Amino acid sequence: MCYRCSTTNSLLRQTGNACTSCRQPLEFSFVSFEPLPVVEFVLEEGISDEEAVRLIQMEPPQKKTSAPVITDEGTTQTLVLSGPSDDQLGDENDPFTSTDTEGGS
Repeated sequence: MCYRCSTTNSLLRQTGNACTSCRQPLEFSFVSFEPLPVVEFVLEEGISDEEAVRLIQMEPPQKKTSAPVITDEGTTQTLVLSGPSDDQLGDENDPFTSTDTEGGS
């Protein structure tokens, strides 16, 4: 199915890997071989095309993980698994995880 025009396409088509109706190129998932939906990115004002490409190609920041705490008090053993603390969830300087907190919708 084409996510752009909702046309159901056959597996073998004369247009190759494009929709038979709107000619939108189809990109397939390597997991399910289903067509992937079209996603459009709109750059925020002040971000150039080169900077956007650089941000997309950046490695994600390494997350700090806390080791499990094991306590042994005689006959009782306790294992405490805790999730990341609030300061480990996101970096306020990271444009992808930061939210628009300066007003808006």
